[in-house]
Amino acid sequence: MTMKKEIVSSIEDVLNSFGSITYKVSGKSMMPMIVPNRDIVTVKRKTEDMKLNVNDIVLYHQKGKLILHRIVEVLPNSRYVILGDNCSRKEYNILEEDIIGVLTSFKHNGIHYETTDERYAEYVKRLRNSEFIRTKSKLIYDIIVQHLTILPSPFITKVKTCLRKLIVFQIEFV
Repeated sequence: MTMKKEIVSSIEDVLNSFGSITYKVSGKSMMPMIVPNRDIVTVKRKTEDMKLNVNDIVLYHQKGKLILHRIVEVLPNSRYVILGDNCSRKEYNILEEDIIGVLTSFKHNGIHYETTDERYAEYVKRLRNSEFIRTKSKLIYDIIVQHLTILPSPFITKVKTCLRKLIVFQIEFV
């Protein structure tokens, strides 16, 4: 989930001033857990003494944008491998200093969840157990869709919907 550059500084300002921020997300990279332009997330400012773990969802800088994705591996020297729940490619060597916040709760379909909730933990377990097949099927989907640009736009939308149902292996949230 990425954010425009002008929004980046205001989110950081709020995190630095108040310690947390609650906002509506705009990107699709954390679907189905977080639906863009509908669901709301609360992110707590990362402090220097905070230990980040596998499965934490972090807000971090990458190429001038802020992104909200999940840690899938902790590497030596305060580096991380990160993956969006709806992404096909991992992001390697994300540095500790690039991470500015950690997701603490979210509202999905109007229902509030804490990252300490049992239902959330069950979703994460199912999600991570299916990671290999989920990322490979999403990669196949992405490659096919990339080659559909020669088709008329309404047709592409229908094909993408069909492909998602046939190819993409998704874990539904709750």
